[in-house]
Amino acid sequence: MVENEQLTIMFTDISGFTNKTSRKSRAELHQFLEIHEGLIVPIFEEFGGRIIKTIGDAFLAVFKSPTNAVLCGMEIQRALLIHNENSREEDKLEVRVAINSGEVSVRDNDVFGEPVNIAARVEGIAGPNEIYFTEAVYLAMNKNEIPTAEVGHRRLKGISQEIKVYKVLSEDDKKVSKEAEDSEETKKFKVEQDLEDQKRWEIKARDFLAREKQKVVKIEEVAVSSEGVVFYQIKILLAMVLVTFLIFVVFNYLEKNGGVRSLQTEFNQLKYFLNKPI
Repeated sequence: MVENEQLTIMFTDISGFTNKTSRKSRAELHQFLEIHEGLIVPIFEEFGGRIIKTIGDAFLAVFKSPTNAVLCGMEIQRALLIHNENSREEDKLEVRVAINSGEVSVRDNDVFGEPVNIAARVEGIAGPNEIYFTEAVYLAMNKNEIPTAEVGHRRLKGISQEIKVYKVLSEDDKKVSKEAEDSEETKKFKVEQDLEDQKRWEIKARDFLAREKQKVVKIEEVAVSSEGVVFYQIKILLAMVLVTFLIFVVFNYLEKNGGVRSLQTEFNQLKYFLNKPI
């Protein structure tokens, strides 16, 4: 009997599985897969996931809650990270996780439908230790519990429409994101500081130019005033020369015609008056 259910589908597989297992014996491969299963299966159960099937190194599981599905993926990556810290390079488990939500057909403990196909294709674009999920999951999950970043629209093989994809931010991603935010904040702060500095320098420049202009005006006023004084002194000097010349002419005339003494007295008085400081 086929039933339709709204479920969240998760695919996981080991990144670089073929390369890792090609150098292992059958016993080593069996042990490698047992470790993988022993780490992941309890986490599925913890978050209410139901394992539909395993395909070699891959798991297909379904969840009723999109949030629980993503949190399960995060816990899987955390557990594997701890495992890898104490493992040899060839024994490290780096898993890709892909999640999608939608209405699927359920029959004989198996699931079918477009949402399953999309989840499988999203797994193909995820990287080692990453958790990718679709917009359908993003819109339905509790975003306060999961740090996310938008990956963008992707054209997936066999899927007619582009699918918008997101990913869970790992600790390294969060550090990079924080550094990028800090860098942007620093750039923004520097730009604001530069603008403030520029405004301050513009004000200082205007004040400086205004002061210099006032100095120039004062110098011009002094120059004009000095020019007037000089011109006045020249006029006085010319007047004195002219008067002296006239007196000299008159004196010569009177000397020849008498009355010199009285004229000399008047001349001396005039000289005194003209030579008096102004």
